[in-house]
Amino acid sequence: YVMGSPLFDEVKLYLENGNIFTVQAKNNGKNSPYIQSATLNGNDFNATWIGTETVQQGGSLSFEMGPEPNKDWGVAEGSEPYSLSNEK
Repeated sequence: YVMGSPLFDEVKLYLENGNIFTVQAKNNGKNSPYIQSATLNGNDFNATWIGTETVQQGGSLSFEMGPEPNKDWGVAEGSEPYSLSNEK
């Protein structure tokens, strides 16, 4: 799944395997459309995508949103979506 600006402040996915995956967007709103940082299960998360296997394990993905782009987030090698990294 490729990251974009969340539409909702919080979404819970109740997975078929019984796990729950929560996506949260702190400071979300029309004046804060840019991802500043992200954490996955409390750990820094700098990728612009997340795999199905990770979501199926359950847990939480939390975004900190802001009014200006953070040009340092999601730009490290390997942070691009899997399909793009295979084209290099």
